[in-house]
Amino acid sequence: MRIEQLHDHMILITLSDEDMRGMGLSFEGFSADDAAGRRALTRLLMTACRGCGIDCRRRRFLIEALPTDAGAVLLVTVPAVRRRYRIKSRDKIPVYVFADTDAMLDGARKYFSLFPDDLCSLYKSGCRYILICEHEPPILCEFAELVHPSPLALSRIKEHAAPIAQGNALSAKFIRDRKGCRARQDS
Repeated sequence: MRIEQLHDHMILITLSDEDMRGMGLSFEGFSADDAAGRRALTRLLMTACRGCGIDCRRRRFLIEALPTDAGAVLLVTVPAVRRRYRIKSRDKIPVYVFADTDAMLDGARKYFSLFPDDLCSLYKSGCRYILICEHEPPILCEFAELVHPSPLALSRIKEHAAPIAQGNALSAKFIRDRKGCRARQDS
């Protein structure tokens, strides 16, 4: 038996008739149907891979067998481990859906008292107000329903709902109104 490493993941095994008889193999026995032949091939492959320094645990083999006058030649390829790439999804963006105007105004005042510099957008869809913001304060759950829409649903909101305020325009409006109310209360 002669074992040669042709490439990083490719081994050439040359078996003589004596080697094949010693292992209890025949060229017709190189199939996965015969249990004894499968065990003999597995032992042969493990020995060859260990001898060449190829890690073959939990991997599939591609075996190409050719008969020769004096035995058989096996070309064994151990496919490289495929790297799996996952697309990282952005953190889910909190979206608050307000049922009416009063709830939206009360919730927005509370929100901008906690996050005065936050960039958010307010949309109107039918009779509902939709606030898309950066943070997820639990205080807004008193006034609105918290949803985490898919990117497709979020783009539909931005495309089809009527924009009321975007960026920090809404924040500036509520902060200015809050300061104006305090100034009027003080006088």
